[in-house]
Amino acid sequence: MNFTSRAVALDLDGVLLDGMPFHIKAWQLAFERCNYHPDPTELYRLEGIPTREVVEMICEAHSLELSSHQREEISSTKRRIYREVFQPVPLSGANSLLKQLMNWKYPIAVVTGTSRRAAVATLEALEAIDLISAIVSSDDNIPGKPDPAPFREAARQLCVNTTQCLAVDNAPPGVTSAVLAGLPCVGVATYLDQEDLTEADLVFADVQTVANWIDREHEISKGRGPWILKS
Repeated sequence: MNFTSRAVALDLDGVLLDGMPFHIKAWQLAFERCNYHPDPTELYRLEGIPTREVVEMICEAHSLELSSHQREEISSTKRRIYREVFQPVPLSGANSLLKQLMNWKYPIAVVTGTSRRAAVATLEALEAIDLISAIVSSDDNIPGKPDPAPFREAARQLCVNTTQCLAVDNAPPGVTSAVLAGLPCVGVATYLDQEDLTEADLVFADVQTVANWIDREHEISKGRGPWILKS
């Protein structure tokens, strides 16, 4: 396998897409039938984890005595409502980030917990699909975030060593996944506080700030060698 020098692996929702408000609405409506109202911050912290696993985690955390059938119903209801309410809203700063990465000729992977079909449709709607070299999705039959498998797979598909593939993620499960995979990791506090992402090597307040940092980093490193992880 021929390895390129550097690449970047981006989460989709919360880095390129402002989609979590639609997820939150879908979760709240799905749980409404069992008279439970999930806290948005709790849901933000579980972003990137597969839907059915989130149901199990919430039921366990809050001692919700729901049958397997009820839990499956909540999962399917959440997915259905999300499809109905979702709109592809680009996150502020996302276009700037993609532009900087393309300027410096960094191959880009998208690492998402959604299906490949949904990811492609979203990237097409954002007019970003032609900029993406690889997509790691729930269809890849590998463990999801926070397992390291998704970001390892991104580096593999991009033909780059994990230590040379920068991960950008906005949620704790994604940051954990990247760190365990051995990728240098930048956290972006799109929906949570920066203190929630301290496992990352660097944490920035928003995507535009990440784009600005990548520009400065490239000026210093010239796009060669390990990423210089200084704010």
